[in-house]
Parts: sequence; C-alpha cells; structure tokens
Amino acid sequence: MSRWQGRAWRSADSPRRRPATVRVAVRPPTKRPRTPRLGCGSGGRGPAEPRLARRDRTSRAPGRQPRNWSRIGISRESPGRDVGSSLDARAPLGVAPSYAPYPRLTSIGGDIFEWSPFTGHWSLVTVHPTGAPVPDAAARPRPLIIGVVGGSGSGKTTVARAIHEATGIDAAFVDQDAYYKDLGHLSMDDRRRVNFDHPDALDNDLMVEQLEALAAWQPIQKPTYDYAAHTRAAAVITVQPSPIVIVDGILLFTDARLRKHFDIKLYVDVADDIRFIRRLQRDVEERGRTMGDVIRQYLTTVRPMHMEFVEPSKRYADVILPEGGHNKIGVEMVIARVILELQRRVA
Repeated sequence: MSRWQGRAWRSADSPRRRPATVRVAVRPPTKRPRTPRLGCGSGGRGPAEPRLARRDRTSRAPGRQPRNWSRIGISRESPGRDVGSSLDARAPLGVAPSYAPYPRLTSIGGDIFEWSPFTGHWSLVTVHPTGAPVPDAAARPRPLIIGVVGGSGSGKTTVARAIHEATGIDAAFVDQDAYYKDLGHLSMDDRRRVNFDHPDALDNDLMVEQLEALAAWQPIQKPTYDYAAHTRAAAVITVQPSPIVIVDGILLFTDARLRKHFDIKLYVDVADDIRFIRRLQRDVEERGRTMGDVIRQYLTTVRPMHMEFVEPSKRYADVILPEGGHNKIGVEMVIARVILELQRRVA
C-alpha cells in the first residue's frame, strides 16, 4: 500500500529520509563609523572643518564649479532653520538678499502676492500699510486682461469665476452687458424693438476707454444697466485695477479695438438648446422679464445675431472651450495658461 505525501509516491514500509540540512555562513555584523551630517555635529572634525556633502566636494570634474545652494533656496544651515532667515543673516547690512524663490505680483494698493507651486495659488505675503506711498504704476507689469466670449447663456461667468478662484487673486470683473447704450429718450415700445444683440447697441467707445484705464492701473466707474426699463441706471460701480482683469460678453471679439487689449481670448462653445434654457431662466428670474418676451426676442434677434456675429468671432479666440464650465479638463488647461502668463510677467 502506498500513500501520497508531498509531491511523490512512496511505500508505507520504506524508511523516512531526513532532509538535507543546508548550512549558511553568516558574517557577523560590523559596526560602521557614523558619517557626520551637516547640522548634526562635527563628528570629531571640529567646527572649523565641517564635512561637506558629496556633491559639493572640491574633487569635482575639471571646469565645474561647486553648486551654490543658496540660489535654489536650500539652506546649508541646520535643518530646523528657515531658508530665508539663514540667507538674510549672511547678507551685509543694508544689502537685500539676492534670491527670489517664487514670482511675485504687486496690486494697486501695494499688496504683494507670491505664487506657491505647493498650493497652486497666489497668496498674500505683504500687506501695504495704510498711508504709505503706493508703488508707481509704471514699475508694475501690465495687468493680464482675459476676454471670455460665448453665446448668451453659455456659462462665461462660470468660467471667469473658476479662473478667479484658481489664481487666488482678487480679479477685476468687467461685463459687456453693463455697456448697453441708454435708451431713455425712446418710448417703451421703441425700446423693446431695439436689437440688443447687434454690436451697434453697445457703447464700445466707453468700454475701450475704461479698459485702457485698467491697463494703466487706474480705477474705473463701470455703468449699470436696468434691463427691465432698457435704460442706464444712475448708480455706478467702482472697479479697482488688479493683476488680472476678466472681461466677458457676447460681442467682445467683433470690435478690433477691444480685441487688441486681450492677452488671452477664450470662446465658450455650448449647444444652442442649453443656452436658450439658461437664458430663459436668467431673464425671467433675475431681470424681471416675461417668458413670452424672452422667447420672442430669442427668435427674432438673439439666434440670428448669434449666427451672424457671435459664432464667426470664435476664429479670433486663442482657446475654444466646449461645454463651458462643465469641461473640467478644459478649464484646468485654461487656468494653467493663465498662471503661466502671470509668471512670465513677473519673471
């Protein structure tokens, strides 16, 4: 009789074989001398002869200079010390340290924003004291002006807010809808017959003038428009200049004077039915208009003017963004380009 054991058949009467014993010679551990590290003691060398890192030794290839760690923001002091404080301590009195680890921007009030690659935002690092002299506008880089164009209800404001939140800077917002011409001299019936989707309905002269002021770091008085009465309201909104100026509207790219001010031109492309539903909800809930009036205007002026002026203007865009703010990947690409442009201006 035989039985199964392990991987082979053997007889029950056969003697068991003792497995061979493999002996491995183990070398006793040797105690290696501790290598002294920077900031962790001199290791018997004394404070006057510190041990340098391997890549900083003088026995480098001919013609190569030792790395200057202070230029790339690495402290050669103890690990617990701040890099900036160690570099400042080495600089002579009255001489500013010659390093700038990350790009910075200066607002109109003198506040300093610094870009951090770890958080992906611009953070406020210095608050300008009240009453102190404001830096000259000529010494600051020109603001980054972004033009966002798309059909009515395409989500231009959503894209603009995403750019603002990603950069972390208080951007200046300018909407083209605020620059409709004042129709107070017309009767209400004549006002309703005006084609508000034609470029002639907008006061582009005033808009160009105010964009030039923002580009020169000057505040503007942006007008406000009463959409129910189709007249320009008496109240104005003060817009302070900022390192980022975001302008949105449906007809921005139709005027060459406006186009030349935009450093980045975006076109938000959304399906017609989605845009119509959004426009209907907005005009009824926010602008106090009736549903019938909105539908009539869409069929008579909004859609025809979109096909004639808005849709063809996408050829001027630097970036066409399908699906608007719902296109997360596209929005992230736009934000990356905005951040890159900001870094170039302060480099």
